[in-house]
Amino acid sequence: MTMFLNNQTTFVMAICVIGGLLLLSLSLTWLVIRFSGERLLRAYAGLMPPVGAMLMAGFVLSVALVVSSVMRDGTLAEQSVDSEAHALHLALAALDKEKHPLWHQAIATYIDKVVNEEWQDMRSGIRSQRAHDALLNLRLLALKGLPGISPEERRQLLDVVNTIDSSRQGRLFASADEVPEQVWAALWISALVTIFFCAAVHARNPPSAYILAALYGMVIGSMFFTIVSTDHPFLGPGAVSNQPIASLAAGT
Repeated sequence: MTMFLNNQTTFVMAICVIGGLLLLSLSLTWLVIRFSGERLLRAYAGLMPPVGAMLMAGFVLSVALVVSSVMRDGTLAEQSVDSEAHALHLALAALDKEKHPLWHQAIATYIDKVVNEEWQDMRSGIRSQRAHDALLNLRLLALKGLPGISPEERRQLLDVVNTIDSSRQGRLFASADEVPEQVWAALWISALVTIFFCAAVHARNPPSAYILAALYGMVIGSMFFTIVSTDHPFLGPGAVSNQPIASLAAGT
């Protein structure tokens, strides 16, 4: 479902998520009003309305913590891509292309595997073995290949390769780190309890119950939309671009 939503435009995603929660909220409210007998209605009357505000406040706090974690992953993804692009730029500038074409060819191969293969794989949370192999080849060249370079140049190349590797790992970590199913279950249960409480408290006054249900549905839907649209840094309309790395291909 998340994959489907992230393949839509921001507007369509918002309509699906917020509209779905709005419909769910109104439906649950209708069920509470429709199937609550007189005994339950009297029981609902004893509920304190301020408790609903407390439930909503707790739910909002939980969502805020999840959003904070998700946004951190997005920031990490952007920083990792920029760091990787910068390291690749340093790698290209480290050795003359005419004297060491093998080095530049290895960098070009790595960039090609990252941009054209691994970027697609990251959208499914997996790593590209070919990009890994290309990076390994780059490391082996820095370690044992490229005859004629000085020990100091070799150390510099190794440092650059290590930076590329660590940046790639950060990018891959951000792509695979998503909101756990247990957290989603807790958010859904909290949302349903909050909506149910709102419906129960106002069950004797259906117009008020439906108005509040609509408001709760839109608010909760907006929160869920924020999580869904930012949970996968390399998916959706706001996905992190591979342009900083792809633009280096011309220099290889």
